[in-house]
Amino acid sequence: MKLFVGIDVSSQELEACFMNADGDNFESFTVPNNLHGASHLRDRIVVAADKLAVSEIHIGLEATSVYSWHPAMYFHQDPALRERKTKVFTLNPKLICKFREAYADMDKTDRLDAWVIADRLRFGRLTTTLVMQEQYIALQRLTRMRFHLVHNLAREKQYFLQNLFYKCNAFTTEVDSSVFGHALMEMLSEKFSLDDIAEMNVTDLADYLRDKGRNRFPDPERVARCIQQAARASYRLSKVVEDSIDLVLGTSIESIRSIQKQLKDLDKAIERILDGIPGAHPASARSTPPACSGNSATSNGSRIRPPWPSMPALHGESISPAPSKPNTPRASNPAIDSCATTWLKLPTPFDCAMRNSVSTTGRNITKCPEINTNAPSS
Repeated sequence: MKLFVGIDVSSQELEACFMNADGDNFESFTVPNNLHGASHLRDRIVVAADKLAVSEIHIGLEATSVYSWHPAMYFHQDPALRERKTKVFTLNPKLICKFREAYADMDKTDRLDAWVIADRLRFGRLTTTLVMQEQYIALQRLTRMRFHLVHNLAREKQYFLQNLFYKCNAFTTEVDSSVFGHALMEMLSEKFSLDDIAEMNVTDLADYLRDKGRNRFPDPERVARCIQQAARASYRLSKVVEDSIDLVLGTSIESIRSIQKQLKDLDKAIERILDGIPGAHPASARSTPPACSGNSATSNGSRIRPPWPSMPALHGESISPAPSKPNTPRASNPAIDSCATTWLKLPTPFDCAMRNSVSTTGRNITKCPEINTNAPSS
């Protein structure tokens, strides 16, 4: 005999329903979604299992973002439940929604949701328990944070380029070195005026670049001449505007460097976790070439392409980037367009019908491909 425990999870509560193999609901109650509430629920499960002399316990929860992870891991790791051969299932909400359709007259309440989950457990054919290992959860959180920071970095660099145009509008056309290199960022953060740069001796400016760039410039004299040419060709600002732009550029530089440092810390933490995952070898991908070059807003900073190889996908997730849409008109954003990975969702027939029905007068809009809406879904 088995005991089936359906749990409807929310941020505040756990609604539990106990069901036996015959489909009889003999206990339902609510506990807080915290450690004390989960412990109380565990004790009730143990008492019910001992009373019914069950051979196995199946506990099911819907995968509700971050809310279900803590109770699922708690029940999965609890020694008392392990002794009673407990299996914990995190179920796709779509699976429960489709199963509920078989009960056409049932209302939608938390208590009935827990009953439906328990009844779905009773029907079986759930081959695996989808409780992720802790290392995968840790890796998921780190990689998603890295993805978030990379987009923040691209946005911050784009904002920096916009303000740089106020300061020196000819910089990006006259200087072919990345403005986000250490030497040029130092020069801009020290609040040199355009006249100071234009009147500076070329040798002194080249020595400054060589020192700040840690001798990484192949031809600092040529770069110095290009910078001076850009300074002479740029518009001049009033004192009050120039001081404001200098402050904005300095603040933006600090933000960029802070994000770059955070990305390095994340990369180290990710590599430490990958060392413990079979089949993942971080060291083998260190030779991966940078994804960006030139004066792009994401160049010479954190690499968009992470310094680790492909690895097994997590449960229910894809880690392969989809290609960008060709010929789709949109506002140009060099910070993102140059190398940031675009994650796309294939259009549904409804999306295509709505997009193709919009008037395209005076606009060059690429239509969605024809999709057979009558074809059965796979």
